Amino acid sequence: MRNPSAITAPVGPILVAILFMFWSAPISSQMPDWVTVRDRDGNTMFMDRNGRIYCDGDPRPGFIRVSADNASFYLHQGAELIRNHYKREGLTVLKSILALPEKDERVRKAREGASALVNAFVKSEGDRFDSLNAQASLFHIKADGIESVINDKYGYRFDIRGRVAILKSSERKTGQSGYHGLSFSVILETGSPAAAEESASDALVALDVEKFPERAVSVARAEDHWRKTLGADTFIRTRHRFDEQAIEYEFSDAKAPYGGFEAIYLAGRKVICLRIISPAQKFQAQTAKFREILKGFSTVNGAD
Repeated sequence: MRNPSAITAPVGPILVAILFMFWSAPISSQMPDWVTVRDRDGNTMFMDRNGRIYCDGDPRPGFIRVSADNASFYLHQGAELIRNHYKREGLTVLKSILALPEKDERVRKAREGASALVNAFVKSEGDRFDSLNAQASLFHIKADGIESVINDKYGYRFDIRGRVAILKSSERKTGQSGYHGLSFSVILETGSPAAAEESASDALVALDVEKFPERAVSVARAEDHWRKTLGADTFIRTRHRFDEQAIEYEFSDAKAPYGGFEAIYLAGRKVICLRIISPAQKFQAQTAKFREILKGFSTVNGAD
């Protein structure tokens, strides 16, 4: 661990409350008298006898989900990541904090701290910041039971009531054109945390975004583009929406036991294809909940 950042917690009732929120984990501490603790997000940290909590500032594998409930931890972890030269990872955490809704004073203070750190980072990086900011464009947050996946470079957002696990994100760029792909799994909210922990994924969400030098002519042309790009399929589609900005379908698969929703959207110079795929029996039983995933997708108005 390099240059740990400390969160000061006063000894007494507040410290007792903090200890109640965390449970000790059988992991070796950094100092003999430190206690190793882990929060509900699975983050490991260390507490000394004076109630000071230390973050390690090491990057985590995969995509980090930043929760409002543990915003203070993520603020210090983001700062430590940058200090330890994990600049993209640290900036991603700080931008995630800035995307959290101000649900309470703790989140408000974390947002203020993140804003100050990002502003300082902009000044220290100078011309390098734009490239780092583009690399830190995808983030995953949780607040008030809603998990959100946000991309501020490609201008979209998902708000989902359930558990989300980002599986893959990819990007390629050629001149003024570019492509971005994203896939993640969803476990629908059941009302039972234990059931959610044990549940297999209910749906796979796949998003394809292509950016062109000029604005797309029509949503019908955009649909034709994606049909040619993604290739033939065996979907049986029922159209639910058709307007200047979007086409939305419900579908079943003629040759496999799957169903779901498919949508084509126009957003500035971007054409977007979104698919939500689930086992047919599960989709038929919970169609309304899967439709909420579709409704939870939005794009930034006027974004290129």
